[in-house]
Parts: sequence; structure tokens; C-alpha cells
Amino acid sequence: MLLIGEKLNSSIPSTGNLMRNADIVALAELAKRQLDAGADALDINTAASGNEREMMLTLCALAGDAVMVDSASPEVLAEAARAVTGRGARCIVNSVTCRDRLAECAPFIAETGSAVVLMPIAERVPETVDEAVGNVLGALDALKGYGITADKVYVDVLIRAIAVEQGAALFSLGLIDALKRAAPDVKTIAGCSNVSFGLPKRALINRAFLAAAMLRGLDAAITDPCADSVRETVAAARALTGEDEDCIDYIGFTRGE
Repeated sequence: MLLIGEKLNSSIPSTGNLMRNADIVALAELAKRQLDAGADALDINTAASGNEREMMLTLCALAGDAVMVDSASPEVLAEAARAVTGRGARCIVNSVTCRDRLAECAPFIAETGSAVVLMPIAERVPETVDEAVGNVLGALDALKGYGITADKVYVDVLIRAIAVEQGAALFSLGLIDALKRAAPDVKTIAGCSNVSFGLPKRALINRAFLAAAMLRGLDAAITDPCADSVRETVAAARALTGEDEDCIDYIGFTRGE
């Protein structure tokens, strides 16, 4: 599973302050801490930085070998994707829906060889897993027309707060299962921290959901790689799923605690 660090996001108050103050040294250290903790890629969102384009390009240059560029602006996404892939790093564009921004973003996604996060939303947020899968299959056909194959697509499994919607976690877990059957080449991705919003001791909920999702075959998680609870859960779940052959990484992780 791909572990994507979530901390370079301007919606996080402390990170937003660093971006607005253009504290590049502190932001570079935040990137390094996530990579050193085991992040395979870093999500970068600079929308609330006061200078989205400039800050995005600055952080893309120091974010390691794989970067998720996260913006509502197709123009910012295009420039960032070209900057990331131009230095030989891997890029994931976050995001398009099954309708919105797909036609605007698909040409530069194909041009740069980037992957893309697909929100399974068409006219509305899907009410059932079957509706979400249908939306995804239609979008895959559209993306294929631009030369973007299914293995380049990460479907967001729409993590919502269980404090607000009781069946939200089961919906997302069911969507992982359904996509593995209906579109096995597609990857799945989750912003895991959303599931616990509004609840006390959120880390307990987050780690339980992350373990359940990994056992269903989740391919990528946007989360905090520096949190001990996340690192422990990922190490254990990788051993349980067989991703960690002979539990070698798990043994090494426990010895290094």
C-alpha cells in the first residue's frame, strides 16, 4: 500500500501559517519528517497559502520522489504535474470527478504520464456502492479516450464522518470490495482521517478503519505517517495481508521501536 503524507496541506492551521509566512525551511523539515517516517509520497495543497501557484511549485521541488498535487485549479495542477515529472519524480493529480475537470485535466495528465485521483461523483454524491461503481466505469471509458489507462487511476472511496453518517465506513469498505471485482486494474485511495471527524480519541477510529481498509485491499492512504498509531497499524496490516513477505518488515519495525 502507498502511504501518502497529509501534513503539507494549507487547511491544517499550523501548516497554513507556515505557508503564508513563506517559512520554506520549516516546510522542508515537515516534508522530511514525513518521508523519514516512511511516507511513499507527499500530498501538497497550497490553496490557502496566499500564493497557491508559487508555493505549490516551491514545495513540489523538495517533496521527494513521488508527489500528489492537490488543487481545485486545473491550471495549478497542470503546471505542478509538469514540474514534478520534469525532474523525474512520479506525480498523482488530485483530483477530478466523473464530470467536473475531467476534460480539462485529462490532456496534461496523459502528457505527463501522471496518475489521477478520481472522485466517483457524477451529478451527485452516489447514494449506493453500485451507483459509485457505475460512475467509475463511465469515467474510465472517458479517460481511456485520452490514453489514460485504468492502472493510472486511484478511485477515492469517499470517506465520510461516521459521527454524521452511521454507515459511512461500511460504504467505503464496500466500495473497495466492489471496485476490486468490477475494475481490478483500478487502484483505491482513502483520506483516512475524515472517518473520525467529530469524535473523541480520533486516532483509535482512524487506525481501526485503516486496518479494515487495508485488509479489503486499499491501495493508498492519505494519513499522518509520523503518528505512531498509523505506523504500527500499517506495519501490522501489511504483515496480515501478505504484502510484507515473511513479516520481515514487521519484525524490523518492532525491533526499531
